Amino acid sequence: MSSPLAPTGGREALETAQNLVIKIGGENAVRLGENFRNARERIERGQSVSLVVSALRGGRWGGFNTTSQLIAIAQALRGNDADRALSLAGEMEAWTRDAVRGEIEGDASLTERQSRQLGAMLQDVIREKVQMLRLHILSHAHGRLHALGEDWVLRNGEYFSITGWGEYLAQRLYRRYCEFRGIANAGVRAGPAEVIRRLTYAQAYRLVAPGGAAAGVIHPRALRMCAEKDIPVVVCGPADECTDRTTLIS
Repeated sequence: MSSPLAPTGGREALETAQNLVIKIGGENAVRLGENFRNARERIERGQSVSLVVSALRGGRWGGFNTTSQLIAIAQALRGNDADRALSLAGEMEAWTRDAVRGEIEGDASLTERQSRQLGAMLQDVIREKVQMLRLHILSHAHGRLHALGEDWVLRNGEYFSITGWGEYLAQRLYRRYCEFRGIANAGVRAGPAEVIRRLTYAQAYRLVAPGGAAAGVIHPRALRMCAEKDIPVVVCGPADECTDRTTLIS
């Protein structure tokens, strides 16, 4: 039996793949209904789908950036200004509620009853998760705040990523949304996808180029110089060089 032909383009690769990891970021992350329908269509075609969701950002709701707001919260805590941090959390909660409400109310694929039920469920998720964030803000005086690159982590007996909370909230919203609409078997994760173990220079260059998913990790010119001399490049975090969480570019 002859082996199947390799896909010749991105669209063909997406349509023929058995397992798909779909990164949903930027202003696309708030489009719950649209992303759900795309995932459902693929699942109905027999594909396995995992949604990797970034923190919600504005679009039609005014350019709000959850991650920037969380960084501001961490900076307020660094200055021991819990009141400011709580105020920022309140702003973030209000924007998220409005954004999700607008998305649900504008979804013509939902009946009026479904819209009410789903809207109430997601508002409960927002309330619960923002309350958790508030409790961590109030406990910051008993812990230590660490800046790890652009990530801010609070340690108070255990580690809590302040900036990572935005992805955690988005993950919970998508999970409840998908469960309500009948695709509970769709994997939903926060943050980056699985580590890619190996890339060609050409594949890596597209990722690290301006606007790419890994822009800033390696300067494109440096990668091109390595490619010209056939110098392998290993990308990993300081704690990952002896683990499988590394990427070889060669």
